[in-house]
Amino acid sequence: MNTMISITKREVYGYFATPVAYVFIVIFLIMSGLFTFYMGGFFERSQADLTSFFDWHPWLYLFLIPAISMRLWAEERRNGTIELLMTLPISVTQAVLGKFLAAWIFTAISLILTFPMWITVNYLGNPDNGTILASYLGSLLMAGGYLAIGSCISSLTKNQVIAFILTAVIFAGATALIIQGQYVYFSNDSVSLPWGTAWLIIPICGVFTGFIGGLFSLILLKGGRLLESISLLSPLKIAFIGGVIIALLNYFTDGSTAGTGYEETKAYLMNPDSMSMEYPFMRILANLATFFVGIPAGIFVPSLSVGAGLGANLAEMLPLAPVSVVILLGMTGYFAGMLQSPLTSFVIIMEMTNSHDLLLPMMATAFIANGTSKLICPTALYQGLTQPYLKNTLN
Repeated sequence: MNTMISITKREVYGYFATPVAYVFIVIFLIMSGLFTFYMGGFFERSQADLTSFFDWHPWLYLFLIPAISMRLWAEERRNGTIELLMTLPISVTQAVLGKFLAAWIFTAISLILTFPMWITVNYLGNPDNGTILASYLGSLLMAGGYLAIGSCISSLTKNQVIAFILTAVIFAGATALIIQGQYVYFSNDSVSLPWGTAWLIIPICGVFTGFIGGLFSLILLKGGRLLESISLLSPLKIAFIGGVIIALLNYFTDGSTAGTGYEETKAYLMNPDSMSMEYPFMRILANLATFFVGIPAGIFVPSLSVGAGLGANLAEMLPLAPVSVVILLGMTGYFAGMLQSPLTSFVIIMEMTNSHDLLLPMMATAFIANGTSKLICPTALYQGLTQPYLKNTLN
């Protein structure tokens, strides 16, 4: 216990050792006042309460909490002090709780400094102080939940800016989903994953899509060298063969393998039966041909339609879960397997669902697919693609 308290004190002192902490607090207080009295219509409501104050806390925490949590572990990893911290006679649990409590205390200080709001509303009328106190407690607990997520994201990267952006994106998506309501792509039933055997589709989908995504990345990284090693293939011949493949694929698929794949992805999401089972594999072949020919085209967005197709095929072969759910898991898994970046995959696909129940399945699928992909292709796709350019630069 004493060790955890020592870590907490160290982290709290670290926050106030630089002017950044004071800047964050001042910004939070100013924004709280502006949102309460101007955007919240405090005076126009003519009611002695702080509803207009607490209604804006989820939005204020979108920026305050990521700014607080981004340094918790990212700074330790960047400075190389995390190894020193772990060699101390403390457990991982104590270190995690110590850092979390320090960030929570800093948030509590920021929240306590809004007490003039409470004094103001008591001066102007007779509010229910019990309700206000409970609202403060609820806001603090909500901040604690946000901090738990922010601490997790901070532990995954050395860059504080990346930790801030990822945390803010996750919070923004979740907050918008709660406040604005469900997305329009699906009904509630089509994106729910019932407990039981339906959850078996998660590891199956993760392994299947991760394998395909890893194999696709491996071909992209190794295929160029293989083509260069064949003396009979000149760049002009490669371009000709690739062009013929692309043209034939477009002809036999009525042009569905061309473009970004947005319409095809939407078709899978709205009416999976309208797409053929061979489409995702033909799309992969078109992406490979386009890449090796050198035509300016992306592999990022078209991969969504491939993942949707793989998910639709898997749902037809193994009807364990609703088709729409498996399609979303397929998109997440293939995306994570191709990029080997499960957090990025989860955040992007999260914006396309309307149910909190799918957040955990999508995260699990992304990490399983990421692990499977690394067995097939140990080097991440974009890392491998940049290596030749880095070597040329160094030379």
